Amino acid sequence: MKERAKVLFAVLFLGWGCLGVRLIYLQIIKHAYYRELARKEATRKVKLHGRRGDILDRNGIILATNVKLYTLYARPKEMKNKEDVIRVLSSSGISSEERLRRILNSGYPIVLVEKGIEEEIKERINLPGIYFVREWSRFYPLQELCGNLIGFTGNDLCGLSGIECSMDKVLKGRDGWRILQRRPIGTLYPVPDYPQEEPEEGCDVYLTIDSEIQALVEEVLRKGVERWGAKKGCGIVLDARTGEIYAMATVPSYNPNLKGKGNPEERKNMAVEFSFEPGSIFKVVLACAWIEKGYQVDEIVADTDHIEISGITFRDISPHGPYTMREAVVHSSNVGFINIGRKIGGREIYRYAKKFGFGCPTGIPLPGEAEGIVPSYEKIKGITLASISFGQGISVTPLQIVLAYQAIANGGTLMKPILVKEIKKRGKVVFQARPEPLRRVVKKETAELMLEILEEVVEKGTAKNAKIPGVRVGGKTGTAQKAGKGGYMEWKFVSSFVGIVPLDNPKFVIGIFIDEPQKGHLAGVVAAPLFREIARRLIHLYPYSKEIAGLR
Repeated sequence: MKERAKVLFAVLFLGWGCLGVRLIYLQIIKHAYYRELARKEATRKVKLHGRRGDILDRNGIILATNVKLYTLYARPKEMKNKEDVIRVLSSSGISSEERLRRILNSGYPIVLVEKGIEEEIKERINLPGIYFVREWSRFYPLQELCGNLIGFTGNDLCGLSGIECSMDKVLKGRDGWRILQRRPIGTLYPVPDYPQEEPEEGCDVYLTIDSEIQALVEEVLRKGVERWGAKKGCGIVLDARTGEIYAMATVPSYNPNLKGKGNPEERKNMAVEFSFEPGSIFKVVLACAWIEKGYQVDEIVADTDHIEISGITFRDISPHGPYTMREAVVHSSNVGFINIGRKIGGREIYRYAKKFGFGCPTGIPLPGEAEGIVPSYEKIKGITLASISFGQGISVTPLQIVLAYQAIANGGTLMKPILVKEIKKRGKVVFQARPEPLRRVVKKETAELMLEILEEVVEKGTAKNAKIPGVRVGGKTGTAQKAGKGGYMEWKFVSSFVGIVPLDNPKFVIGIFIDEPQKGHLAGVVAAPLFREIARRLIHLYPYSKEIAGLR
């Protein structure tokens, strides 16, 4: 009997000993682990998004901002009557009765019903089992205006294109977090003593864009694209002295509120993503090189209206007699510029093209910028030299060509383009752009002489339709045939005009580019009148009208 008692005692002792060891293990050794596990079961760490900064124009008009929306969740088991819930939600325009019935009867304990619900609708719904979570959504109040330039964000408020993408780190700020307590039924609520980290709001980005000028350019472009049955069009307005961009328009434009939906081609920013052979608007580069090399503008460069190079005959658009270099610019003579190119040589053509900024990025803060193509100087000979001399065999972007004319308008100094005017955080300026000269492209005397010749192009040459009564205007037309896989495509052109106004003391450089006009293609007919309409209205627009009046 005593032996049995001893065995029983030993068993009980061993059992209590094991239990004690287990308790020590759980409550002392693994205490921190299970405390954290229990905390995780009873709490939840949620992310607090920092408010994304606004994008505004130079005058403080909002181009992109945030709106407060809600996501609706449902817990079907907490509902007293599902049919009543379905009826109320569907009558509020949240979804159809059929879809709601399918979601609420899916068998899941919690279901996502709808995103993007406005606060007004949310306030009208107070039903058991229905929960709203506040979220921020990006909103573009001016719709298509500046759409291709501004870009858009994804559902996570990260920039996917345009300024939204290139300035994403500046705009989005920093996320924070908060620990919430979980009730037995699953709902979450804040506890003051729990740790949290407040989010940091993003910066506001002010662009150099003037939304009034942007609207003007888009309106005129849209009418021009419709009038000529064109594929698309681009317009750029920038300050000749500072490089600030007042307008950068693409038509058809894109509504960023669609957040990537729709035609991908309409989302592209033609000013920086469209690469094309410039045609005659490139001739100013060779004209400047000609002057810089010491040749005279009154020297004869074309005896006839045609020339043969390596068995290929090049002709001007109409017969003519001898042309000086000045007349070759005014009347846009391909023959004259082939002879200019041959005299200057491929190495100098390459050097001046690079000096003017072709074949390299402009430095503008926009994604997807094309660099264009400038063949190496070893390749610029024979047929290639002849074609590049009048703007074929080289590719540029609209912004690059407008900046080249800016250098001429600015006395020969090329400026870095400015698109972001300033950045503010909580109303305090943390960055402010300053005009940044990149390099001197040509001498001041060369630029001044070139402006005189460009004025003649408007007064008595190919750009007569760019004239504005009472205002001195200079510019150049370009009608460039588009290249395809099998060579140049018949009846597919890019019609361009780049103009400078007022010529007395240049303020604006305006570029117009019309892609594949179908009802005409000569730039003097298609693009020049669009420039005239924009420039005429722009120089009378306050406060620029006051500034221009002071320049004369």
